[in-house]
Amino acid sequence: MVKKIGFNNKTNKDIDSAFKDFIRYCRVKNLSDATLTYYENTYKTFREFYKGKLEEIKDNVIDDYILYLRQNTKMNDISINTSIRGIRVILYYFMKLGYIDKFKITISKAEKKIKETYTDAELELLLKKPDIKECNFADYRTWVIINFLLATGARANTICNITIKDLNLQDSYVVYRSTKNKRQQIVPLTNSEEPPNRVFYFRREIRKI
Repeated sequence: MVKKIGFNNKTNKDIDSAFKDFIRYCRVKNLSDATLTYYENTYKTFREFYKGKLEEIKDNVIDDYILYLRQNTKMNDISINTSIRGIRVILYYFMKLGYIDKFKITISKAEKKIKETYTDAELELLLKKPDIKECNFADYRTWVIINFLLATGARANTICNITIKDLNLQDSYVVYRSTKNKRQQIVPLTNSEEPPNRVFYFRREIRKI
């Protein structure tokens, strides 16, 4: 009987080189800069803990890493899970390429606390129109953006990337060019002054900025 030839998929690649392969893969997939930064920060924290070899990463390493985060950082359970989700994506990529043995990484249950919200009085202050004759540019700009956020629910990164050419005040719409799913959107700016739609203020007052 002819003995089967076994192939060893393990690599001599070190963990940092493997991570560079992962980042290159993410760039090929055209992931956002924010996502890449998330993976880089996640990996940096993991490397502060793990000093061993790539092929020695097992499920017990992840268990020890979770304990390390709880005991040596100020992360709460939700932040720890966010970090583990990131390292799980990285390690699953390593497993796919045969850099390390396959094992399952589970996310622990985390207690979700109720977030503190603005009071009615605080909201009234935030939405109160500043006196354009007395306020500075930053205060007025902030007020306009708050009303825009309230009306559209746009992400902060989307708003930060809106330029003058994206605003069409004549036809009452704005173009979102930077979105999470990378799909550009055209969002109408209505004329309604009634809450919760306050884009009217944005369209009218932006002319004064």
